[in-house]
This record gives sequence, C-alpha cells and structure tokens, in this order.
Amino acid sequence: LSHTSKDKPFVRKLAADLRRYGHTVWIDEAEINIGDSLISKIREGLDQVDYVAVILSKASIKSQWVQKEIEIASNREIEEKKVIVLPIIIESVSIPGFLKGKLYADFSSERHYNEKLHLLLRSLGNSKSVVNTNEDYEQLEKIRKELEDAKETINTCLGN
Repeated sequence: LSHTSKDKPFVRKLAADLRRYGHTVWIDEAEINIGDSLISKIREGLDQVDYVAVILSKASIKSQWVQKEIEIASNREIEEKKVIVLPIIIESVSIPGFLKGKLYADFSSERHYNEKLHLLLRSLGNSKSVVNTNEDYEQLEKIRKELEDAKETINTCLGN
C-alpha cells in the first residue's frame, strides 16, 4: 500500500480488512526495521508484490516517495503488460496524469467503504484462504474438538 504517513489511519484499516479476506499486505511499518535502508526495502517490496495500491490524497500526490513508488510500479506494469497499479482515492484530488486513464476505487465516503472494498477485492482476485481443503477443515475441526475436550477435563478437575 503506497501512501504517506498522514494517511496511516485509513491505510491501517484497509490493510486489516484485506488481511481479514486472506490477502498478504506489504506496508512499510510492518516490513521496515530500524537501520534498514528505506530505498532498498521499498524497492524490494515493490518488486515482490502482485499489486501496488496507491492511496491518493492531498498529501500523497505531493509526496516524492509516493510519486517514485508509482513510477516504479507503472514501469513494471508496462514491462509485464498487466495491471499492477490500483489507484485508491480517499480525498477529492486531481488524479496524476499517468493514472487518469485508470478506473479507481473511491473510498472518500465512509458510507461506501464496504462496497469499494469488495470492488478492490474483486480486482485482487482469489486470496490464500486459511482453510483451503476439506483435509485442512477436518484437521481444524479435530483441533477444536480436542480443545473443547481439554477445557471440559480442566473444568471437571476444578469442580466447575
């Protein structure tokens, strides 16, 4: 999620929602540690991700960092001949020239947040679900049953 620090509250919410639907999200505060090179870590992240969601706000369209991230992702989009840059508007702004021809997700109204989230999820495609197969589901159910049995045994021993 390409953004400025001023847009962190929205970015954290969006990241949490995307993760809730099974998507892996690269966000600077979770990926960059003290002492890391900002430039190399961000470049590494941009090279590894499938999509770059660019959060467009009054602050971000002025940010040189965000502009550079968009440039790198746009070049990748051209080279790979597939959609990589996903513009997300959170405030009424003038769309930067190289993003003008793209359909964007307009999250500027909290009232339409869920609707726009689902459109974004559709663009991202299938996620890696926590439970992928019947075997995984059965294993999870077995663990739940063992946990319930253990709780019941503890409660019996404690006289509850």
